[in-house]
Amino acid sequence: MTLRVWLRAITAVIATAISLYWSLGLGWLPCDLCWYERICMYPIALISILSLAADLPARLYTGTLAAIGAALSLYHWLLQIIPALSNPLTCTGYISCANPEFRLLGFITPPLLALISFLIILVLDVWPTRRRRRYGRRGWGGYGGYGGYGGYGGYGGR
Repeated sequence: MTLRVWLRAITAVIATAISLYWSLGLGWLPCDLCWYERICMYPIALISILSLAADLPARLYTGTLAAIGAALSLYHWLLQIIPALSNPLTCTGYISCANPEFRLLGFITPPLLALISFLIILVLDVWPTRRRRRYGRRGWGGYGGYGGYGGYGGYGGR
């Protein structure tokens, strides 16, 4: 397993544990958009752990969920930061989506932390992997000159 698979799993498990602590430990009730973000994050944690255990690729699934979760988190964070975007029809639940439980430094809210987690997972899933060289430095295995094998098709050999 590569380092990026471990980082994806650790990021998703930490984000899941923090959201569970906020709701079960501190008693904060999540709003509708928080539930949608959790619906995206919890499967990423489960899929990442299972892909580590079974050594299976999961980038397609976790990347898709991370992209959807990032879009939801960005929208949710903008609702909290820009008051003109929030209206009573935006969130229909008991808890308002526009009023965060806490605000650190005036702009850090739970949706921003979720957005950062989703973006870390998305970058880890989308960033291309380095491929190993299949052939030697000099072409096909390094035999001869420019043409590859000995004197065929190039300068090498004669």
